[in-house]
Amino acid sequence: MLTADLAQAPGLTLVERQRLDALLSEIELGESGYLDPATALRAGRGAGAELVVVGSYSVVEGQLLLEARVVSVESSTVVQAGHASGPVADFVAVEKDLVEALLEELDVELSSGARRKIVVQTPTEAWGALAAYGAGLAQEQAGQREQAVASYSQALMVDPDYDQARAALVELRAGLEQRQDARFEATVDAWHRVRLDILDAVPSETTRPQGFEHDSDSLAAFGLRLTALRSLDRDCDRYQELWAYAGHQGIPGDTSEAADEALIERTVELWVEHGLAEQAYLAERAAWKSSPSLWRSSVHYLFDLSGWLSDGAIQEGDGALGALQLCFPPEERAARIGDWVALVEQQGLEDHPFTRDGATLGQALRFHQAWASAAGGGLDVTLQRGLEALVEELSGDPKHARWADEQLARVLAAAEGWERRTVAMLGLDAELLWGVTRALAEADSALVVTEGATCQELLRQKQPMAQHRVEQRAAGEQDPDWLVQQLWSVVATPRDLGCLQGVPARFAGVDEVYAHVHSARDRARPEHLERCEAAIAGLIDRTDSAKISRSSDYAGMEAMQAGIALDAYYAELVTTLCVSE
Repeated sequence: MLTADLAQAPGLTLVERQRLDALLSEIELGESGYLDPATALRAGRGAGAELVVVGSYSVVEGQLLLEARVVSVESSTVVQAGHASGPVADFVAVEKDLVEALLEELDVELSSGARRKIVVQTPTEAWGALAAYGAGLAQEQAGQREQAVASYSQALMVDPDYDQARAALVELRAGLEQRQDARFEATVDAWHRVRLDILDAVPSETTRPQGFEHDSDSLAAFGLRLTALRSLDRDCDRYQELWAYAGHQGIPGDTSEAADEALIERTVELWVEHGLAEQAYLAERAAWKSSPSLWRSSVHYLFDLSGWLSDGAIQEGDGALGALQLCFPPEERAARIGDWVALVEQQGLEDHPFTRDGATLGQALRFHQAWASAAGGGLDVTLQRGLEALVEELSGDPKHARWADEQLARVLAAAEGWERRTVAMLGLDAELLWGVTRALAEADSALVVTEGATCQELLRQKQPMAQHRVEQRAAGEQDPDWLVQQLWSVVATPRDLGCLQGVPARFAGVDEVYAHVHSARDRARPEHLERCEAAIAGLIDRTDSAKISRSSDYAGMEAMQAGIALDAYYAELVTTLCVSE
């Protein structure tokens, strides 16, 4: 905070943090890791600084004490000193007071604009968030990356708007993933090497020179390259190449059976030549379902999604929209599909037949774009009007109308699915959910409260489940989107009962939980009330205090009952969209 504020002062130029960190990493700090004034001066000299600010803080009986000294690098003498104090809750004001004192002693005059900027800017106003972020910085610098992830996650749990903590968490996770990728490349096996060799041998479609025209050999090689990318799960690269091909070659039209056979024959030869299959008959069986089948028509090139095509000659996910679906997150897909809508119109293919019933490629793309919009953000007024217009276009013919009704049902189901996913994620993002889940799996006291009967009982309940989810994620055998939607069952109850560090309890105990369940009808969604009435009544009956025994020698009995009731409430009423929470 001092660094950010002093950087706003005219006449002061701060040494870049990266340069200073590099110097500090070369200086032996001793076992304590404490940066004393002598070490700071050595770093200052190496960085070419004239002045070094050193100091300390302490917390005594709820009071924050800050002190700082400005030391001359040349003479090693204290040029100025300042201090500030106040309640911990007012740590932002205390830090601003210290900045004012230092600048005043250095005879730095602030304009009203600069002073206002210093006073207003603050990364967070939550002391717990700041402390967790500071711990994360120290852990990351010490090479304790997993611990740093937990600390940054804790900072975000306390203050979800703490942008510095979020940026640090994202950057650290990216670094961990890069290291995992490097380890994977170091142990790549022959299966991967065959496919990587294909990518080395066949040029990327995105690098083709302007005016390049494909022949049967280069087209079959492009199909081979797409197959390799598909096998390696490099769906974003595959998408970019399919988009590039469509842009400079045009979206393929209908081809003759003879052209199909010639392309498959050449593809089979390439499969054997490059080691994707040992014998021609094996290659022929597999190649028929690989990328060359996409060149039969513009419909095959674009669509291969469940519910759209039932052609057994292609694999779901091979075509452009299949690659798009696998590459981009839900909230970005609709915009990308819009690019294809524009390209189809530009190339005059919007009226190309899509179904035997007479629906067009343009209409199918617009329905698919609506489906992606609903899946990535629910329904809004603009989307509803677009759907009404589409249905109206197709209402004149009963066959067209039936197809339109089917697609409309898919869009509405996608919108409900988006709402269910949003509710299941408890208003948090995936990184936070995983951070809390890992902390529960490891009983990490930096993020999880492990003292007290309530939290000890919840940890006993949730730790095995958290460990299982972490193992599932590491194994990579479950769909990541589905998996993150299951984490509510691990995170919700500890959060609501105050067992996450820095997060206040929503319910003080089992009685408040029962009272909340009994008021569920007040939060019931009108459109689902009839469907949900039995579930609401049943849960209210099961949480009737008069029917539940409280007598037990077990200290965590009430916590157990509260946890069971909350889990049932989320499972039966919240994630099923019966109530608004």
